[in-house]
Amino acid sequence: MEGGCGESRSIPPVGRTVGPTLKKGACYAESEVEPNQTVSQSNYAVARCACGAGERRQTGITNNPAYPHPPVDPATLKAAIDSYLVASADGLDSKKARAERDKQHIVLIRLLRQIGHYVEANSNDDMPTFLSSGFEPVSPRTPPQPLPPANILGVDQGTTGQLLVSIKPLPKARHYELKYTPVVADGTPAASTTITLPSAKAAAPINGLTPGATYTFQVRAYSKLGFTGWSDSVSRMCI
Repeated sequence: MEGGCGESRSIPPVGRTVGPTLKKGACYAESEVEPNQTVSQSNYAVARCACGAGERRQTGITNNPAYPHPPVDPATLKAAIDSYLVASADGLDSKKARAERDKQHIVLIRLLRQIGHYVEANSNDDMPTFLSSGFEPVSPRTPPQPLPPANILGVDQGTTGQLLVSIKPLPKARHYELKYTPVVADGTPAASTTITLPSAKAAAPINGLTPGATYTFQVRAYSKLGFTGWSDSVSRMCI
């Protein structure tokens, strides 16, 4: 499970710059809970792991020439770590104990955020200097990427008046739109019908078609960045 300075919760990042980026919550850490641990034991294990991360930051800025004037002195940070560890070690069956644990969690996170901003500002985008603080860099999130072109794999005959359209599934596609149009012999534009398909795992049945008529099909996929372009058309006569 993932947790930081207590139990799993959402904590805004310490800071975001073009240089080294600090770990979320400044003292986020991963901890595995043993199967035979009680609730209070597991909370204590997470607290020990998280506060160990805080202690690394405390050690990193102590007498570090790259960070001569930290906004929080190491003694204050150590006291906050110890207070949080004690609060997490206490039984958490009572509302009062949980409130005290949460209070010490907030105090510790605020101190680490102050230090985190200071470290980023004074590391001057130099990774060795940044790492000497005890903080850890994280890779920036990869921005969403456009989907590849959508594609119709084939159109097969179903029952009378029905065609089955198979679409190539695309990773990260949220849904698909399938457009079909009857082909008119004299070239007169015909009205198209567009339907939404939640998935491309199975062939899409298109019902109510006219036997003997030919239809063209196109598909496009929708993702976080919007729709792809329409695919090349595929034609098939319905029987």
